[in-house]
Amino acid sequence: MMQTLFGRIAMFTLLAITLAAGFTVWQQHSQLQTASNRLDEFTQANAELTTANQLQASQLVAMQRNADSQAAATLQLADRLDRLDRQSYANAVKLEAAIHATPAAIAWGNTAIPADVARLLDTTATGAASAPTGQHSLPAGDSLPTAGTGTEDQQAAGGKPAAAPDSTGALRGADRQHQELPAP
Repeated sequence: MMQTLFGRIAMFTLLAITLAAGFTVWQQHSQLQTASNRLDEFTQANAELTTANQLQASQLVAMQRNADSQAAATLQLADRLDRLDRQSYANAVKLEAAIHATPAAIAWGNTAIPADVARLLDTTATGAASAPTGQHSLPAGDSLPTAGTGTEDQQAAGGKPAAAPDSTGALRGADRQHQELPAP
């Protein structure tokens, strides 16, 4: 009986070991199945990310091409704007020349300045030489003349001036003296 008891214990032990091994294999199979499912999910997500990255990379390349073409277009527009600016300036110079090239403007420009006016405009003369006749330059230490001095020849306010020479055609008059301005 001892053998049967010993045989039964050995059999139960062997059966328990077999059940434990089967349970362990079943549990590992379940874990492997879960890991395999997760691996498939990760692989699919990785493929989707790779596709999205490739799409984004192609979009970035297209955006870079677009930026490069816009930069080239900007340079062309700036060059065109410079060209138009130069052309506009040249046209303005031509227009100014055409406006001032009228016969009346040319005649006016060729008209000599009267001697009295030329003397007033002459900045090269010194001191009293450029002052009108009868006027004296102020001494170096003197300031303005006192009030009321030299007013005896002045017309009363509201009075009519003495008869002035006819100014019609004064610049074109043939009987007056012409003097060319000295070169600056």
